[in-house]
Amino acid sequence: MAELRHPYRVLTALIMASILIPLNSTMIATELDPIAQSLSTSLSSVVWVVTTYLIIMAAVQPISGKLGDLYGSRRLFNLGLWLFLLFSIIGALIPDFPALIAARMGQALGGALVIPNAMAMARHSFREDSLRHNLGMIGMAQGLGAATGPFLGSVLIQLGGWPAMFWVNVPIIGSALVASAVVLPKDLLRKKAPPIDVFGALSLAGFLVLFALSMPETSLAMGRLRLLWAVMALILLMIFTRVEHHVLAPIVYLPFFRQPSFRYANLANLVNNFFMYSTLLYVPIVLRHLNFAMPAIGGLLFFFSLVMSWTSWLGSRLSVIRDRRFLIMTSFLLDFIVTGWYELLPSQHSWPFLIIGLLIAGMGAGIGNVAMQTIVLESVDLSAAGSASGIYATFRYIGSISAASLLEIMVQKPAVHLILLLATLGFGLMISWALLKSRVDPSSSLSP
Repeated sequence: MAELRHPYRVLTALIMASILIPLNSTMIATELDPIAQSLSTSLSSVVWVVTTYLIIMAAVQPISGKLGDLYGSRRLFNLGLWLFLLFSIIGALIPDFPALIAARMGQALGGALVIPNAMAMARHSFREDSLRHNLGMIGMAQGLGAATGPFLGSVLIQLGGWPAMFWVNVPIIGSALVASAVVLPKDLLRKKAPPIDVFGALSLAGFLVLFALSMPETSLAMGRLRLLWAVMALILLMIFTRVEHHVLAPIVYLPFFRQPSFRYANLANLVNNFFMYSTLLYVPIVLRHLNFAMPAIGGLLFFFSLVMSWTSWLGSRLSVIRDRRFLIMTSFLLDFIVTGWYELLPSQHSWPFLIIGLLIAGMGAGIGNVAMQTIVLESVDLSAAGSASGIYATFRYIGSISAASLLEIMVQKPAVHLILLLATLGFGLMISWALLKSRVDPSSSLSP
């Protein structure tokens, strides 16, 4: 594959768009209480602003990645930016709760179109020797977006209320659209695209919604309604699997998972994001209970995200000289230390203890990121890069949804919290060991 004449212009355009999603995730999540007060609604209701965003991102990304493979990644990428722009304006202009939920759902839909197709364009635009470095730069920029979100959100709330958090997206998206028109490569479309797998898309989306609804809140025991949702989710998963085996152009090409490197890297991504999101959600709640000031909590979260961002870039550099699978195992070994730190946090909360713990947590969340992503992308043919990116993103968001859904258990049931963390960590170490035993061979990349 020939390198583009101006690869860093392409990289800049992809970064400008990719930074939107983590920025909006953390920017609004830290200001839920002011939103609830200004709209005279309950905090438990406003939490759905975050939950619906995660569910739609998880459900739509494999679909949008597949559509990008069929109809052009740049086309889907631009559509996602326009949707994000439209619903950002709606959220800013109509300050009521239903409009806020609709705006966040629209933003999630736009973001779900942007991310996998941005990764697919990166896979198409850069040679393998520069792909890891450029993915590391995108990952670092996304981490900086996540780190900046809480601080930027608090400033915007002070200056213009929560609608200002929607307005700030307009210049970013406008710049990304101009850059896309000028520097991004044109799509190489198939002469005749097969029909869209609508039933597969709907069954996958339904499964992810029911999966999120079935997660327990205050204990591991399920109520009747949650048990019903869990059974329905399992039925939809079985239907989805059967449909994907028999359609011409499946949303998720299931034979991808026969390749061990693809399967294990996606599972490692899920576990890694579970730990990352657990830190982002659990630590602030504990520190609030310990009477830490909000600026101090925001500063600590900024430090954690900054370390994660820098370590993600460092991992991309190390993956050139070290086996990527060892970086993934290192990530889970660091998470083992973080698990012990979690348990000591309520009683040991000096500043050195907090900084050291968040330093290790950030390193664990970031060091294996690019390794996981490049293993997934190199396991498939170039023509399926969008589909692979969408699947990877969905596994990532399943980890986020799991952590968010189990937050109440983490806070109110410390013993159960420890068991969950150790079980998840054990699963992650088993996955990383399986990756060490598997062979990552780009020459055997799979294609639908």
